[in-house]
Amino acid sequence: MLQTSTPGHKLLVSGLGAAYTDNNSAGDAVVVLDAALHAGTLSSLARQGWRCYPDDGMRSLFFIFLLCCSTSLLATELRVISSEKMPYNFTEQQQFIGLTVDVVKDLLAPKQPDIEVMPWPRAFEIARTTPNVLLFTMGKTKQRLEQGFRYIGPVSTRQLAFYTLQDELTHLTSLEEIRQKKLVIVGLRGGWFSEQLRKQGIEILEVGDYHQGVLMLLRQRAQLWISTDLEAQMHLQQTGEAATLKIALAIQCAENYLALSPGSDPKLYQQLQQRYQSWRSSKKPASIAKKWQQYLGLTLKFDHKRGFSNSQVVHNDCPLQTEPGKLP
Repeated sequence: MLQTSTPGHKLLVSGLGAAYTDNNSAGDAVVVLDAALHAGTLSSLARQGWRCYPDDGMRSLFFIFLLCCSTSLLATELRVISSEKMPYNFTEQQQFIGLTVDVVKDLLAPKQPDIEVMPWPRAFEIARTTPNVLLFTMGKTKQRLEQGFRYIGPVSTRQLAFYTLQDELTHLTSLEEIRQKKLVIVGLRGGWFSEQLRKQGIEILEVGDYHQGVLMLLRQRAQLWISTDLEAQMHLQQTGEAATLKIALAIQCAENYLALSPGSDPKLYQQLQQRYQSWRSSKKPASIAKKWQQYLGLTLKFDHKRGFSNSQVVHNDCPLQTEPGKLP
């Protein structure tokens, strides 16, 4: 039930502990809301310019204040798609979890997103051809920008490298040396780094996910595996095999993003960007970093330029470069 007070009189309803006041009203008119009022009405009033003030005696219901004074839920229906990519998004004990999953849940709160999980090539193709799809986790490339993808982030930054199990391959100096030695490399099908290497004349054995990649290395079907500092060790641990991964050649650092599909509603992109800007300035990134550094066994830090990254990677030695250039 809604009631409007007369000018100069203040009404309180102890069951709600909140009142809306119109700043443009000369007599400080107050709208008092019944405790059972639907949350949609609260949001509607907030969008009309009414301000919400909590009753100091009703702090237990302060979440209602936050609801009515926050931005409205995403206006356009959003389809959320991801794939298995440790530690950003992956399945463990039948739960889809990860560093980026936590970020997505924060951005879409209070609604819990229904995340569709599928192999990366299929996920990317659906997003490329379907509007209003949020795809993660994804690198930014010139080709994808030309296709119409719009990015939210960066969420994280990882150091790309060629990993090996062979000591004799730990002193590689360039892509040209890899090409000359005709080393067998395994990489992700549809991954931007695999595509760039292939354009530079380097043959890649492509697999559907990163776990298959490390298995190819363990079974000696490949000599080099394309992975990163944030995920390589996790994939090795998942195999249960006692082996030691070594870096054959470190390449560069590259950012991870959330990506909104081509043809999506521009308002949807604006809302997601606004939510990301608010989120990254909150205490939530630090909480997520603390949670996942224990899981990964390395020290994570968050900053606005790189998102989450391994603090042991010196930024001066790992400049951001989304697409690999030709190494000497």
